[in-house]
Amino acid sequence: RGVAESCSCRYAPLFEATVAHLEAAAANGSLAPRSRAYSSLESFALLCALPWRLYASGQSLADAQAEQGLELTVDLVHFGPKFADIAADVFIRTLELEKA
Repeated sequence: RGVAESCSCRYAPLFEATVAHLEAAAANGSLAPRSRAYSSLESFALLCALPWRLYASGQSLADAQAEQGLELTVDLVHFGPKFADIAADVFIRTLELEKA
């Protein structure tokens, strides 16, 4: 935030929005059922399987995310569709854009 302000740039609070989403989902009981912390071995396995799931089986990112029980990522590292919606809202507010 300080760097953005010192450069006369706008600050987009993506981290804060992500934390707020996770806290709200946990508080109201809607957090994805198997949301969990990062694990390099598990993440690597999910990442390697992802192209096959998307292209060979035609599964969507949202379906892959839901199947793994993850809230914001598809493989414990790369963000999925829910985060894309959060990020879009943050940028729309920060840049004072209108939703199409």
